[in-house]
Amino acid sequence: MIEVLLIILMAFSVWRDQEAMRKEPPINRWFSYGMMAVSFGILLYTTLSPQIFFPSEWLGRILRPLVPFP
Repeated sequence: MIEVLLIILMAFSVWRDQEAMRKEPPINRWFSYGMMAVSFGILLYTTLSPQIFFPSEWLGRILRPLVPFP
């Protein structure tokens, strides 16, 4: 249920800001739409994936031998 609300909120924000985004330089539009696409991809990954990969856990396992205290 919350996923549907987040998707509706993202669609509404794109629709609401569409007129203002047209007035911005192209690089700002591409950056904004790119960030929205990345966040939508993360949302889909976390809601549809049966097993979620957490990069922080992977990085913690790699850096654990380098930590000077237990």
